[in-house]
Amino acid sequence: MNYILKIDHIIEVLVAAKALSCSEEITELKSSASTGTELLMTVTHRLKQMIEEDKKIEGLVGEEVRDMVLFCDSIGLSIK
Repeated sequence: MNYILKIDHIIEVLVAAKALSCSEEITELKSSASTGTELLMTVTHRLKQMIEEDKKIEGLVGEEVRDMVLFCDSIGLSIK
């Protein structure tokens, strides 16, 4: 999985849906990560929280986020 492209796609979907605070938060997390693993874990964790807290966000990007969580699990990264 190219998780960087997936994260960029999720940000685009959030921007298009006018979920600007969510897209800005994910963009900031992406920019501040210093390693690929940190990027994957922090962004996936926060997106998972977002879809659990907001049904609108879940409807927009829930499937992609669940794919990212499964990918993390498959490479040994546990996302709580």
